[in-house]
Amino acid sequence: MHEQTGAIITDEMRDMIRRVRLAFVATVGSDGRPNLSPRGSVKVLDSTTLIYADIQSPQTTRNVESNPNVEINVVDPFRRRGFRFRGTAMVSEDASLVAFAGADLGADYPVRHAVVIKVDCAVPVRSPVYSFTDATEEQIIETWTDFYCGGGR
Repeated sequence: MHEQTGAIITDEMRDMIRRVRLAFVATVGSDGRPNLSPRGSVKVLDSTTLIYADIQSPQTTRNVESNPNVEINVVDPFRRRGFRFRGTAMVSEDASLVAFAGADLGADYPVRHAVVIKVDCAVPVRSPVYSFTDATEEQIIETWTDFYCGGGR
């Protein structure tokens, strides 16, 4: 992945995070094995920082506390594109961060902590469909909408 000092989370990235709502956070366990955990609470805190709510993931939180290196992937399944964010995470009990991370989840979840990620690398993710076909983004969206809404045929 191409390194980027002082990564800027662009408006396009911010919009995708807000719109897609589901991200995947990769951490490393104490045994060195990867741990991948879905998150529906990832938000942009500022132009270099992401945040998510720790609701019910004690293993992921322990992993962050022992090894703060994380990667977050947000991908629009219809457009077949997204972004990956790599950085250093910390677990916070700061009430204002916990409230921000837990806001707008659609339910009153018991948010235990906020996990704050200082992003040091942010790059696009694109499906090979963009490299190996002449399909437009609109055609790709139509194909995957039909797939998901048509029963995965």
